[in-house]
Amino acid sequence: MASITAANIEQLIWNNNLITKPDYFTDEAWSDRVKDIEGSQFDLTIETLYAHSPSSSPHLGRYSRDTGRLVEVGTLSLTSIDEEGWILYPDTHYIGLTGETVNFPINLRGRLAGRSSDYVIGIYPGVTNISPGYS
Repeated sequence: MASITAANIEQLIWNNNLITKPDYFTDEAWSDRVKDIEGSQFDLTIETLYAHSPSSSPHLGRYSRDTGRLVEVGTLSLTSIDEEGWILYPDTHYIGLTGETVNFPINLRGRLAGRSSDYVIGIYPGVTNISPGYS
């Protein structure tokens, strides 16, 4: 498996629109983020956080499946947000919507994984593949 470097990622962002800038980043802050890529990964930000509604009953059955209703975390009474971010509670599964959009070229495949600091604070991020041509 071939790896790409921070310089490759930076070039793909600027020249091929690999990752689009969210509205909440200024041009200067975005430029700094792109220039400060560590290793061969780019850190995505969480724009919106969702959790299962306490009233939903998700299930995976033999003949049916219901993944439950998601509710934005800011509207759940069990969770809150402050100026630093979300306060996460144990035994709750969250789904994050990134602020960035990833636009993979047809000749590149990626892997979305968490950072070690996620695990240190008790977050187990789901790991997934990003298919060629995916946006």
